[in-house]
Amino acid sequence: QPAQPEEEEYPESYSRLVELLEPCFSQEISIKRNKNGGGRIVIGFSDDKDIERFIERFSQRS
Repeated sequence: QPAQPEEEEYPESYSRLVELLEPCFSQEISIKRNKNGGGRIVIGFSDDKDIERFIERFSQRS
């Protein structure tokens, strides 16, 4: 079996961002960082109703 890659340690600010976002969404939030320091914030969803809730929540903030 190939060796599993070690989980990368992220700066404290990444954990803080996940903590701030999690109460806003019903699904898992994750941050993926590439070698160049860029990356993605991934927000899971289970159905179209989740997407509608996201839109409603963000519309209230603008």
